Amino acid sequence: YLPVAAGYEKDGDPSGESVTMPGMGSWSTAQQQYRSGDKTLSIELIDYNQSLMGYSAAATMFGMSFQVENDTEKSGPFETGIPGVRGYEQVYKKNADANLTYAIADRFILTLRSNGSNDIDALKTIAKSMKLSELASK
Repeated sequence: YLPVAAGYEKDGDPSGESVTMPGMGSWSTAQQQYRSGDKTLSIELIDYNQSLMGYSAAATMFGMSFQVENDTEKSGPFETGIPGVRGYEQVYKKNADANLTYAIADRFILTLRSNGSNDIDALKTIAKSMKLSELASK
């Protein structure tokens, strides 16, 4: 599910891990780094299939509709248009960075982090290329 990110080149091989924690269950992660000149992009997909408690903790901000806007940051939930997929965006105004997080089907958390660019729409375009509706059906 890790994409070819338009305008970026992969920076190294994908990485991942599986974690088991007594009382919390288990989850796995997959991550890829990308680079385009001075800009970097990190994409991480976490599968909480065996850890409802871990997913619930990670997805708390989605249920709270938490929003911030000040001189340095604008963040809050956004409508994804995909059933079973909720989104949260963070745009940093002074340092060109942005984060985009999706909670998918009460199981997956997808995070895209951009350093050197705060173009949130570019991150959304990359995320849309990742078959989110397919993940939401799992």
